[in-house]
Amino acid sequence: MTCFPQDGLEELKSIVKPRMRVIIDNDLGGDPDGLFQLTHHIVSPSVEIRGIVASHMYEQGFVGSGTSEYAKEQAMKILQLLQLENSIHVYADKNKSLEDVETTKV
Repeated sequence: MTCFPQDGLEELKSIVKPRMRVIIDNDLGGDPDGLFQLTHHIVSPSVEIRGIVASHMYEQGFVGSGTSEYAKEQAMKILQLLQLENSIHVYADKNKSLEDVETTKV
């Protein structure tokens, strides 16, 4: 059983023009709003997702492990539920914040 009507989505994507190319960057593990945002973008016919960057939460984060690997796991769960796990690449970010606004190396 398909959780998501692929035929209907493909029809909408062919009708809705222009489509915006988007790279999503979110911690996806801190609270449900990031997962809701990701799902909304995936099913939106006006958006073409080119990739997902799973970021870590800031050091004072409040839920889950806060790592980018955890965020990537959450993104992959959404993609698996929608049967799209092989359609969009998910990248894990580094697990370290910038030290300051002057330092470019992480």
